[in-house]
Amino acid sequence: MAQIKRLSDGALITVASSPVWVAGIWECGDQRFTDPSQTLYQAVATLPLLTPVQFYDALTPVEETAILGSTDPLVQAFARRLSRALNSGTMIDPNLTTVQEGLAYLSLTAQQPATTPASTYILPARVAQILAGSPQ
Repeated sequence: MAQIKRLSDGALITVASSPVWVAGIWECGDQRFTDPSQTLYQAVATLPLLTPVQFYDALTPVEETAILGSTDPLVQAFARRLSRALNSGTMIDPNLTTVQEGLAYLSLTAQQPATTPASTYILPARVAQILAGSPQ
């Protein structure tokens, strides 16, 4: 999933292929965006697909335990998706909105990871590391 960002309002536009700027035009496979000075749009870097094991290995044991032991329905849904990916060997796309929103929900506050629904499961600074699959 490739994206280009409209700088005037920050909107992310999903396109067929990674944006390439050529002679004042962003070529994006299925779409073209005129931008003579490269100031209207910006290519959004995409993260590589992760195996379920890479994704799980990016979580600390405390984070994983808190997520898997949660009673919060949204956290449970996120954990079920991870479990299905692990059981089926399906690659995880960290560029998907559902993955990014799931991790954002898990990092709503700056508290230490805990198992209660009102607490943070993942510290905000860790989200980018997890999306990149950085092992812990």
